[in-house]
Amino acid sequence: MGKVYLVGAGPGDPGLLTLNGYEAVKNADCLIYDRLVGDEIIHIAKPECELIYVGKENHRHTLPQEKINELLYKKALEYEHVVRLKGGDPYVFGRGGEEALYLLGKGISVDVVPGISSSIAALSYAGIPITHRGISTNFHVFTAHGRKDEMIEIDYSALLDESCTAVFLMGLSHVGKISKRFLEAGRKEETPVAVISNGTLPNQKTCVGNLLTIEEKVKEAGLTSPAIIVVGNTVNLVENLAFFENRPLFGKRYFVPYIEGFDFTFANGLTAMRDSRLATMIKKQGGDVMPYKVGRISPLAIDFSFLKEMSDDDYLVFTSQNGVAACMSELKRQGLSIRDLKGKIAVVGKKTAKAIEGFGLSVDVMPEKQLGVCLGKELEGEIEDLSTKVIWLAAKKYSKGLEVELAGRCDLTILPAYENKEVDEAFDELEVDGVIYTSASNARRCIKRAQGKLEGVPVYSIGAVCSREIKRLGCMNFEEAKEPSYEAIVELLAK
Repeated sequence: MGKVYLVGAGPGDPGLLTLNGYEAVKNADCLIYDRLVGDEIIHIAKPECELIYVGKENHRHTLPQEKINELLYKKALEYEHVVRLKGGDPYVFGRGGEEALYLLGKGISVDVVPGISSSIAALSYAGIPITHRGISTNFHVFTAHGRKDEMIEIDYSALLDESCTAVFLMGLSHVGKISKRFLEAGRKEETPVAVISNGTLPNQKTCVGNLLTIEEKVKEAGLTSPAIIVVGNTVNLVENLAFFENRPLFGKRYFVPYIEGFDFTFANGLTAMRDSRLATMIKKQGGDVMPYKVGRISPLAIDFSFLKEMSDDDYLVFTSQNGVAACMSELKRQGLSIRDLKGKIAVVGKKTAKAIEGFGLSVDVMPEKQLGVCLGKELEGEIEDLSTKVIWLAAKKYSKGLEVELAGRCDLTILPAYENKEVDEAFDELEVDGVIYTSASNARRCIKRAQGKLEGVPVYSIGAVCSREIKRLGCMNFEEAKEPSYEAIVELLAK
């Protein structure tokens, strides 16, 4: 018999998932989740985890609550670690208490992982403190959505205190009725009101008015659910405190082709799976990312017999994070270890260096510019004579710059460590503000499949090698980052 974990996923932004919530999802054998839980949190679960969607929308319930209770019990008999994942907090209008009591009554152990409630987080992201010294000393949170879409009955006369902030969840369709009830109870017409749609998400939208004007303003703004209504004087602080919607890339969405790596975990906790660092950086600046898979990294068998002949003056070369992951994966598969590696280590860039350092190894040579030809020149100055062995663990199809630079200057061996295989994924119609190419192969595959669907969309290139391929494919109107790094790409987008 297993245990059920009631986990709050937070209000939408995956970065607001708690550390305990992350651990629960990562270890889940079965994940039963709601509509407002984002894909990025679902993807934390291990590949073999059973995923079950039980989301509820207006007039459309995948499962009624009684059936969800029964499902949780059934899965707790089947699995050791069952996670019930809810938007926000399990106990804030989430019916988590009902699920917990049902399971405990059946003899199933239950743990609760609190989540950040949208009643506080969405307000913060909109620039509205739920309390503020000298303005609001208390707050009330209500669900505005009762059975059969009717508005629940509230004693509005108890909410006339101007130091109170009133928050209504799930009440977008009732914003006019709520304003009217406040006015009928005697609250001032000029009382500030805000409605926050899709709080903490990239498409967040905030509409500000007062009890007289807010209904019309919400209609004009075209706000959609889920939405939160805030009534109180702290709404006046939105002009000074709004940070989320004022970030440089807010409201922008970028199409990013990517190569999926193989599943091998680094010692530092990173994985060689799809690198989400660029997406994370764009989101921190307020933008959103539409990922599109164009390839998959597959490790190749590596003959490590060269290690027997290497000395401490020879060099092991890595020109990508994937090369590092492939090497370490093969070492493990063949019963070898990091201690079997010999020689100095040379890398082409900071990401590759970080991957190496994740295994407790140090980098001896790294050029200032992230280019194979620059690494070749750097090594040329380090190599003592023609007998120096340089072993390059490269991609099956690699750029020739490093090879050309070192030809005839050392004993160079190029060993294919991984292969970048193309995958065929459907190409849908796009509504984006730009497409970002982070490698020549990404650009080549994406442009080939797009067949004109990206025409007119601004194009951004990570560097010279990528730009040459973009030009070769007939795209002349693009911008190039000042250096081949994600930081430079984000800086370019924010200009």
